[in-house]
Amino acid sequence: MGVKDGCLQRHRDAIIALLALLITGCALSVFIWLFIWLFIVYTPGPSPRIILHDVEIYAFNVSTSASTIASNLQITIFCHNTDESIGIHLDEIDVFASYYNQKITLPKAIPPNYLDHSEVAVWSPYFNGTAVPMNRGFAESLARDLTAGGVMIDVIVTGRFRSSNGVVSVSNRMEATCPVYVTFGNKT
Repeated sequence: MGVKDGCLQRHRDAIIALLALLITGCALSVFIWLFIWLFIVYTPGPSPRIILHDVEIYAFNVSTSASTIASNLQITIFCHNTDESIGIHLDEIDVFASYYNQKITLPKAIPPNYLDHSEVAVWSPYFNGTAVPMNRGFAESLARDLTAGGVMIDVIVTGRFRSSNGVVSVSNRMEATCPVYVTFGNKT
């Protein structure tokens, strides 16, 4: 009986060692997978490059008595995916113009886009705003700049973009401010 008990004990020890090795290997692989997943999720990829190409102003009138602005303009923007290996999805993109952080146009929504690696999208939204309310001080300052012949306007692009690396998709916010100096009339 002593030999049989010793053999059974060796098999039991081998099974316990095999189970311990299997559990340790599974725990280690889960830990590595979790570490890689966290690294991918919390490491932001390169954001798309926003380039302001052109601003066409067809009408731009300020009413200082009512503190409103009427504008009719078209903005051309390039969006370039700078990543050479990953495509990005552009979601909830809004474009608007502002004057010293005061919105002078209502936000225009850009349809969702997918940009493959190193691809460029061209957006050319048209803004038509009548009686857009402004702060009285900003309206007076804008009217003075218009009579001087030029206005500094910021074109702001905000939204979300998603990039996917294998099975993990990462969502990031983006905001780009493109300043442009617009001249009016024949000031020489």
